[in-house]
Amino acid sequence: MKLVQFEHINERKLGVKTDQGILDVSKAASLNMDTFTNMKQLFSAGNEGIQSLRTLLKAASKTAALFVDEDDIVYQPVVDNPEKIVCVGLNYQSHIKESNMDIPSKPVLFSKFNNTLASHQQTITLPSFAKEYDYEAELVVIIGKEAKNVEKEDALSYVFGYSVGNDLSARDLQLQ
Repeated sequence: MKLVQFEHINERKLGVKTDQGILDVSKAASLNMDTFTNMKQLFSAGNEGIQSLRTLLKAASKTAALFVDEDDIVYQPVVDNPEKIVCVGLNYQSHIKESNMDIPSKPVLFSKFNNTLASHQQTITLPSFAKEYDYEAELVVIIGKEAKNVEKEDALSYVFGYSVGNDLSARDLQLQ
């Protein structure tokens, strides 16, 4: 299931991307079905939330008015206002080589802030004092529940889902 957050007519909404278009979950909830209408609620509900969306999607598939054309929406970050954004640097060998750095013995972790998230095709203003910009496609792992001291064999049970992201860096500032 492909979950999205989108803006339509100046309102942020939860959606499900389908061949029919984007299911507007809040509009589809009018079918009097018990479901979750925002990503935060869905995270807290876990598998129960996903199952309720599957049921809703099946019921809504016969009602074209519950779907929005993808051309009429503006995609938003899949998670708005995340508590933490933890990134792993130097995580593949070709990047390590191009950076002319040694292979790290432990993961290189760094953070980003939620105000650095941008929507799909949103213009990003670059600071004038940086000169060397770089970007990379990244795998985004979305943790859906609080995790602390998690055993390796239980780790994936904390993963709500996956997305893609573009990471933009000012290399000249980063490597100073």
